[in-house]
Amino acid sequence: MGVLSACRRSLVSAAYIVVMACPLAAQDPPRMNTAVGAHYDVGSQVSAADAAERLALLESAWPQFVRFCDREPKLAGPLKVRAFANNDQWQKGMQAAGAGP
Repeated sequence: MGVLSACRRSLVSAAYIVVMACPLAAQDPPRMNTAVGAHYDVGSQVSAADAAERLALLESAWPQFVRFCDREPKLAGPLKVRAFANNDQWQKGMQAAGAGP
């Protein structure tokens, strides 16, 4: 497998990072708070501050992706990253993205 193929897989994996966070109360409808940067569109059901913190972490890692790929990857748009409130919300999010059963 070539470096570019591994790079593409790494970027796709980064696009589907899902993190289990603090559960919301059962009656609270989950709200996706978003923060968008140059390379990532981060959503978090926890808080806007959580989305912003995750965005800052991912954007700070972008130079390592560029070095790994030996060039700036061409993106059609920011990579989507979502942090869900609980397992049920994660499953619904995966199904909505076409990745579930």
